Amino acid sequence: MDEAARLQTLASELAELVSLHTFPGVIKEAMALIGLAAGACRKPVGPLPPDAREKVSRLLAKLEKEELLGNAGDLVAG
Repeated sequence: MDEAARLQTLASELAELVSLHTFPGVIKEAMALIGLAAGACRKPVGPLPPDAREKVSRLLAKLEKEELLGNAGDLVAG
């Protein structure tokens, strides 16, 4: 698979995550999973369902394996 197709597949998987819950819910959960405290979503948005959280976690692990997910500490330090 060429690089563009590989990256497009990953981008499509990321876009698909948003359909699991609300955008803020998915993003905040992903941030929490990589060590960036984002806090809980305000009502009426609740926490991610366990199955959605697992899908987010699996994709983050895949991004990390592909070396596309930097160190969360680097993001905070700027």
